[in-house]
Amino acid sequence: MTVFSDFNRQQIANDYLQQGVTIKRQNFSKPQFLGKFDGFFENRDVLFINRNHLFEAFSESKHEGILKTLMWGFPTGGRGFLLQKVLESIEFFERCISLCSSVTEENFHDINSISGVKFATTTKFLYFSRAKIDGMNCLIFDARVKNFIQRNNYAEFFGLKEIFNAGSYGISFAEYSSYVLAMHKLANQLYVTPDELELYFFSNVPGMRPPSHIIQKE
Repeated sequence: MTVFSDFNRQQIANDYLQQGVTIKRQNFSKPQFLGKFDGFFENRDVLFINRNHLFEAFSESKHEGILKTLMWGFPTGGRGFLLQKVLESIEFFERCISLCSSVTEENFHDINSISGVKFATTTKFLYFSRAKIDGMNCLIFDARVKNFIQRNNYAEFFGLKEIFNAGSYGISFAEYSSYVLAMHKLANQLYVTPDELELYFFSNVPGMRPPSHIIQKE
């Protein structure tokens, strides 16, 4: 079993706020989206959205933050009916986010209660709205991060790896809290931010192709 804290800061550090992706209008102008995304494009066919844009969007409006997060997180328009489900329940998610400035087991369950909208989406909402759990900033937890933990053998995540390998797709409040705590502790040891660490995990999953999201200076 290897120890991730043997890495040095230079291997992990990154300009995470500039991590973004190019969004094509054609992916978000589909009839089922009811024109909800059209205003972001204005006269453009593409736009580039990064993490900093999403923090700013949530500081202005939860509604705008949710929509832009969907575009950033699912730049091809999402699989199946994911985006439609969020759009149909967007006021519900706005209320949940308002109650999640300090995440509890109850409101974590609530924000994950819509069928088909799970942690890969909801933890993005928590992260970009600057929600906290046990006093720590929430972090994105998606399939790429989960796979990084599962496919490596780092001592710091042994307990989480056992849980994730059990086969359940979901994540409980206790598991998410343990993940956030482990990431914050490890980031402190490496003198990086938890955000930088999460992005490193996201970008370096063994056996998976590089993500379409890139760090691009404005």
